[in-house]
Amino acid sequence: MASKWTRGTTTLLEKLRADFNMPSKTAPDHVAQIRVPKEKVPPHMLPGPAPASSPAVTESPQEQERAWSEVMARFKALILLSFDLRVGQYEENIRKNEAQRSFPGWNFNTFFILKEGLARGFESVGLVEDALLGYDELSVGLDTIIRDQASGKVQGGTLLSYTEELYQKAVNLMQQKDKKGADENGSQSQLHDDAPFDAQTKDYRGLILANNISILDFRIYVFSRQMFLLLRLGNSASARSDLAAKLRPNAGIIQRSSDDGSIGMKSSGQHNDSEDLFSLADLCSRALNFVTFAGRLVRDDLIAR
Repeated sequence: MASKWTRGTTTLLEKLRADFNMPSKTAPDHVAQIRVPKEKVPPHMLPGPAPASSPAVTESPQEQERAWSEVMARFKALILLSFDLRVGQYEENIRKNEAQRSFPGWNFNTFFILKEGLARGFESVGLVEDALLGYDELSVGLDTIIRDQASGKVQGGTLLSYTEELYQKAVNLMQQKDKKGADENGSQSQLHDDAPFDAQTKDYRGLILANNISILDFRIYVFSRQMFLLLRLGNSASARSDLAAKLRPNAGIIQRSSDDGSIGMKSSGQHNDSEDLFSLADLCSRALNFVTFAGRLVRDDLIAR
């Protein structure tokens, strides 16, 4: 009987393709081959001496470049395929959840977290406009929930009418104002810090999941996310520095996001660091309306407490 350990005609690369690729003509190839020159491999990673069964394969620089380009193309195709599958799963879950809107027990906070996951997915791959559209739709849904709650309806869950932290800050301000003999040069309490509209100042998502978020905090969180995306669309210096800090925490320079290829481009097709004034103007318009609206929210919040 022939031994099963005898050398066959199938190469190792073909065996790997048979193991890792799906048996379909349209399925993407998960295997690519790169030949690393022996002199570029660390000595401790080289195998022991063995009798040479075949001459070494040499590649030209052009062939090596094509091989690496093929690897990068495979990575891009498989990442996009995985992203498409994830987006499809999100959209299916969102459709199922939204179809239950009229049923008892439906909760807007759960729907918000689900749809925000899709928006953050778009943001992570540079589809900032799609992410902003998702937050705009959630903002409209939040308006509906707040109007229903004001009219006495409880469909979709109940949001807190006041913010305990805001009330405590207002109390501290009043006590400090009424205190006699206070040092005028001393530190004074403030109603908010230097960046009142920041999605990182609180665990807003945790509060939403716990159904323990106030109307004011919910509004601030949604606007903060919209503001961040508009700054990124506008290619602002602050957005570029924030993105650079995430990509390279130890870098002290402002760099451009490589995924925002359509933003700030000259007619010649080259990138520049110019800002998109239309996006920034949209942000200014939204901010003006929100600040006016937030003032009434703060007043209603303190009255409700």
